Amino acid sequence: MLSSQRLGATAPGAGPFAVALTHVRGRFVIGQQVLTPGIDDCSPKTVAEVLHTGTRADQPGIWCLLRYPGQAQPSVLIREDSLSAVVGDEAETGQGGLTSGAAPSR
Repeated sequence: MLSSQRLGATAPGAGPFAVALTHVRGRFVIGQQVLTPGIDDCSPKTVAEVLHTGTRADQPGIWCLLRYPGQAQPSVLIREDSLSAVVGDEAETGQGGLTSGAAPSR
């Protein structure tokens, strides 16, 4: 299915999360690592891999289908403008805003 999403214009049928994406190029490319927002402003951002970018018939904007490290299946579908590119050691820590050796506060 992923190979057809990378090459095809429209994802066949309902994809993950029951949403069909029509392939368009966005700011991020397939395979790129991005930072996803936390559940609130105080939560750290998390690194994920872009699997597919496209538009939805039911919502405006460009959407990205993402997979978190260690997961085989797609993990989340997020609007592209909510994401940011991974910079420097953020890919190594798996979380944005943390330096090596730093632990997130709980």
